[in-house]
Amino acid sequence: MKNKNIIVVRNLIKCLDVESLRNPEVVANLARAFGIVQWGPISFGDDEVFKNTTVEMAGIYQTLIQIAEMLVYLTEFKINSYLEIGIFQGGNFLFVSEYLRRFNPDIKCTGIDPTIGQYLNDEVKAIIESELFLSVEPITSDNIAGSEFDFVFIDGDHTYAWANKDWENIGKNAKICGLHDIQGPVCPDIVRFWNELKTKGKPTVEFLKSTTAEPTKGIGIIHNAPIIEKKNVHLVMPFMREENKETLLNAYRPMNIILHPILFEKEYPLFSGVIENWIQPILIPPEAEKGPEGMEVQNIKRNWFIENCEIINGDYYVAVDDDDMYEPNVFDELKKMDAGVVIISMKRGDSIPDVTPIRQYPTYTLYAEPNSVFVGGISNQQSFVKGSVFKKYLYDANGHCADGRIAVTRKENGEEIAYRPDLYALFNYYEPGRWDINSLREVNSDKN
Repeated sequence: MKNKNIIVVRNLIKCLDVESLRNPEVVANLARAFGIVQWGPISFGDDEVFKNTTVEMAGIYQTLIQIAEMLVYLTEFKINSYLEIGIFQGGNFLFVSEYLRRFNPDIKCTGIDPTIGQYLNDEVKAIIESELFLSVEPITSDNIAGSEFDFVFIDGDHTYAWANKDWENIGKNAKICGLHDIQGPVCPDIVRFWNELKTKGKPTVEFLKSTTAEPTKGIGIIHNAPIIEKKNVHLVMPFMREENKETLLNAYRPMNIILHPILFEKEYPLFSGVIENWIQPILIPPEAEKGPEGMEVQNIKRNWFIENCEIINGDYYVAVDDDDMYEPNVFDELKKMDAGVVIISMKRGDSIPDVTPIRQYPTYTLYAEPNSVFVGGISNQQSFVKGSVFKKYLYDANGHCADGRIAVTRKENGEEIAYRPDLYALFNYYEPGRWDINSLREVNSDKN
């Protein structure tokens, strides 16, 4: 195999933490390890040394810091579909697709190029054919005119006529469209076309850094749709119930969330073999496993996450247990919200199990309304909290009902709260004896 470096870089993208992957220099180094196509004149400045040694090795034909900065910029947006027009050997298509997938687990990526049969690298082709989220077609944008994608990257025929055609066929319908080779003397038609696009009154961004003597290549981004930053929902889950692992993963997998199982050292092996972008295990070091006297283990784990992990200001976070669930529409609806805290309702099952008295919670529904925010009237699973607010509050050490106290404190401190009584958490959904899953029912609030 001539492209072993590609396998290594793909694995690194899958395994590196997202904070590192948002560093342009880290991404540029990944691109350097991936390699530059051995083709064309000297035009990569300091990165010329990273050109592949033979044409049989696939690579990227971009100024590496430019593509890196573009990719980091795109992490702020929801991209579930990607089209690359003009894939050449397929290296750039594979690198960009793998990176975007790290932040958008449900993405589908398509490459089109009428010269695929001539130039597509055989080993890259085999990788593409082995991945369901990747596909390539030997066609032009004429064949799919009018199709819509979240992100389109135009890097095909560099004549003005074809750049304009790719834009009219596909680019103008995309939420975000990128164009390559927008500066320097090599592609004057693309420079002209980009300068015209910039006059359309739409937001644009340019990535122009290079270490060459003259400006070269360059990437332009134009936003056709209103700029809406991507919003994720993070489930912060102190994990202890090994028996629930596979059931929980299977249930949450299609819900497009990010799961943070918080684990002590002895629990970490449960997730050591799980490599899925949406699952991001958090290991607490042994010296941090003991909290203040009287603090519940779950809250030791939650506080460690709040104090030590990257928390994204605009995303929503919810402290959830490893036997809870949500109705299917909850997360999509939350992503439309913008309040600092969103409180939803919670159904609590059909029967009270025969367990320790302190855990014999009643079955009436807790509804999302202002007068329900009191200790005993609200639970962790109901409060979805913006990262900018979530990082401000820690759980106290006074034992039971810390979740109610933290909710009350947020309200008393004037945090913006929106109430969604139409959305439901499902409390202790996997607790034996609580739910009759064949006859889920909503209990009226007048039984409270």
